[in-house]
Amino acid sequence: MASFLSSALTSVALFLALTSSLVAADFDVYYYGVM
Repeated sequence: MASFLSSALTSVALFLALTSSLVAADFDVYYYGVM
């Protein structure tokens, strides 16, 4: 059970990191496109 929880937390953390990096990249492109 503990290993399942730790692997689930790891995949959630990786998903959040990927999502935030994609959002940051989109924001940079939009910001520089407007400026």
